[in-house]
Amino acid sequence: MNSLDSLATTPPRASMLHRTAGIGVAVVLALSLVACAGEDPAPKPSETQSSSPSANPSPSEEPNAEPSAPPAEATPVGITCSQLITADDIYAYNPNLTLVDGQTPESGSPGARAVAAEGIACHYMNLTSGESIVVSASSPGPDALAQVRSELSGTATPAEGLGGEGWFGDGTATVISGPYLVTASSDFFTAAADAQQLTTTAISHLG
Repeated sequence: MNSLDSLATTPPRASMLHRTAGIGVAVVLALSLVACAGEDPAPKPSETQSSSPSANPSPSEEPNAEPSAPPAEATPVGITCSQLITADDIYAYNPNLTLVDGQTPESGSPGARAVAAEGIACHYMNLTSGESIVVSASSPGPDALAQVRSELSGTATPAEGLGGEGWFGDGTATVISGPYLVTASSDFFTAAADAQQLTTTAISHLG
């Protein structure tokens, strides 16, 4: 082949090389775009997230008021049934009566209220007739005493000679003397005089 023939064939070969290179570059670019499209974008910081820690809430302020005085409460009478009315006292009242230990006063009765107020309820039984008497003593506090006065003003009759501020009604003699509340109850009591010796004796031993 002569030199003219070589020169004539050179351009087509170079053109093919240029086309091949161009195709290769296009393929590389396409693969790069596909790879970039598959990657997840970097997460953006939350708009609600604060860059600085929030301040701790301050504790609520309590009112600077003085505490109210505690209500008056019941206090134990500090005496037993044998001391409230001694064996000699009960014999002088009625020799047939005896103290019965371990008796629980009937619910809602004056004796039960006395026990609930840290007082005592003493049960006596007549060995001849079977009648029973319950004498109670307590120190329930001023509010409770005021409530007793209010209740008795509409349900009982004022009575003298019971050892203090007294009432009688429904077989029960009730006496308030100082901080003490004393009752004497029996189905056989028909008047305040029936319980007078018992209440005055109990009051004298509490003083």
